[in-house]
Amino acid sequence: ILYFVQQWYQRRVHGDISCRMEKKEVSMRETKWRFLFLLFCSSTLIGFDFCYDNPAPLMNQLMKPVACDDNPDHHHGMGLDALEFNLLYTVYSLPNVVLPLLGGFLIDKIGKRTGLLLFTTLICIGQFFFAFSTHVACWNTSPDSIAGKILMIVSRGIFGLGGENLTITTSAFIGQWFRGKELAFALGVDISAARIAATINDAVQPIIYNSTGKKLHTGFWLGFGLTLYSILSAGVASFIDVRADASAKEIEDNKKNLLAGQATQETNEADEVRVMDVLKFKLPFWLVTFNCVFFYMSYFSLMNVLSGLMHMRFAISEENAGFLLGIPYFMGACFSPVTGIIVDKIGKRPLVICLSNLCMIIGFVVLIMIPQNNDAKQLTYIMGLPLVLCGFAYCFYVSGLWPSIPYVVKKKNLGSAYGITTAIQNIGLSC
Repeated sequence: ILYFVQQWYQRRVHGDISCRMEKKEVSMRETKWRFLFLLFCSSTLIGFDFCYDNPAPLMNQLMKPVACDDNPDHHHGMGLDALEFNLLYTVYSLPNVVLPLLGGFLIDKIGKRTGLLLFTTLICIGQFFFAFSTHVACWNTSPDSIAGKILMIVSRGIFGLGGENLTITTSAFIGQWFRGKELAFALGVDISAARIAATINDAVQPIIYNSTGKKLHTGFWLGFGLTLYSILSAGVASFIDVRADASAKEIEDNKKNLLAGQATQETNEADEVRVMDVLKFKLPFWLVTFNCVFFYMSYFSLMNVLSGLMHMRFAISEENAGFLLGIPYFMGACFSPVTGIIVDKIGKRPLVICLSNLCMIIGFVVLIMIPQNNDAKQLTYIMGLPLVLCGFAYCFYVSGLWPSIPYVVKKKNLGSAYGITTAIQNIGLSC
């Protein structure tokens, strides 16, 4: 409403084109509106990242037998075994080795607004059936409800169709709005929103389960509600983008009226997206992509086994190991926007990427050199040093690498570029 009032006022005060041109009109993407767009665009990831790890904090509960009475002493599980539980993540991960390639090109072809709404709708549908499967399990009196299990696994596949592609869409969208401005900060906010949502899920799901009579569906329906919020955020972000396009077109039309025949190369290229464009990506893009793969393979491979390693090698308790493991993730959630601001100020993204890799190597070396010690309390403090180094490395790395992609490909191929990087990254992480 304020925007339309502002536009009406400007037309009243600056009635003719010459007056508006003297005022030096700028596109909405050059004004503070871009921060409102960032708020809603990054909010689309809240529902996705909250729901992605819904099963993890409730692993033991999902493996308990189905119970559909109102007895608070009964655990309302799904009767999953270890293989079936792992399938909840496998049916999500395997298609996403390939889907980001197709999704990235699809985003460039159908547009980022359509892609944002499409992929948020897919995760919403997937989460709806995931939550609904807990009710289906109760329709079968058997403690091993096959129908509920099948629906739960299939729903995760539907969820996966939108998940990674939604991340690619938001990155490409933010790259379009913030290129040449606060790009690292904006992508840092995007990453931070995702990490905070995942952290909240891990914390609240067990609490919700225990406070609602040990019922699974309550926390899952909360996730469904957040996916509805993601759709709403996608709609608002798309509306703002439509207004930005209209603003840019109006400014361009004014320039054409004053400077006859002037057109932008960007407009001519907008309809020329082709699959073969990826073959024209130059060496800097491929260097960024493979650097990303090797960094993420090293970082997440360590994080996946570190808790067990600390417990077995250093006799650190599982509680303390879990606390230490949370340090890099906490730093990623809280400090990514801060490191993004720093990178935006100093630039030098290739140098930041190199120093981040060096910082992580130092953290790995310190971790390897820690001697075994019978004093578990002392080791708990010592283990914090390499994990803090890895946390800083991760924060600066994501602030340096992901904002580099819009500078090494054309704007029309941003979706394809992010899709290729994500797909190759997923291949590396699955090896």
